[in-house]
Amino acid sequence: MKYPDLKDGDVSDNVYFYEIKFWYKDKLQREEFMYNNNETRIVLTQYKKKQRIKLQNKDGKKEAIFNKLNHKSIIKLIRNVYDFKYSDERKTICGLECFKAEYKKKDDDRKYYVYYANEMEYTHHITILNEFVGLIGFPVEHNGYTGDLEFIMSLTEFGFEDIDDSLFEIPEEYEKVYKNKNS
Repeated sequence: MKYPDLKDGDVSDNVYFYEIKFWYKDKLQREEFMYNNNETRIVLTQYKKKQRIKLQNKDGKKEAIFNKLNHKSIIKLIRNVYDFKYSDERKTICGLECFKAEYKKKDDDRKYYVYYANEMEYTHHITILNEFVGLIGFPVEHNGYTGDLEFIMSLTEFGFEDIDDSLFEIPEEYEKVYKNKNS
């Protein structure tokens, strides 16, 4: 994250994540959120089974928390649909030619932008960055705000290599916990 009021070397509050990794394969998605306090949160989304699974390790107790994806939960995930204003401004990020779009959020006068690439598909985006529903490309860099602080999220690495199916499986040592009925 880039905070405009912090000097180089300053450390931001450790509650914010500093890296997110995504993997996609067919109708499977894996998200890993790494936080400044060395905590990691993993979310597996299985679209064919219509479920999301949060893997957590709290105080040594490993749990796989299941939640069903139903029509209402999907609608809730895509609640932010913006009118993107596409421009001719371009820049290269991670070797990808990226194009700029600007947008506004309801009741917020601050300026938001996203650089997107057309070279990658963005098919399972509703559970990742729901503000980019309707964007014509894959979001590579965008800004946002936490209170008055602006942050910039930017892609730093990507690849198209084959992904092992085990990355989307629940490790055996995790206890399965079902949070909503009919899971």
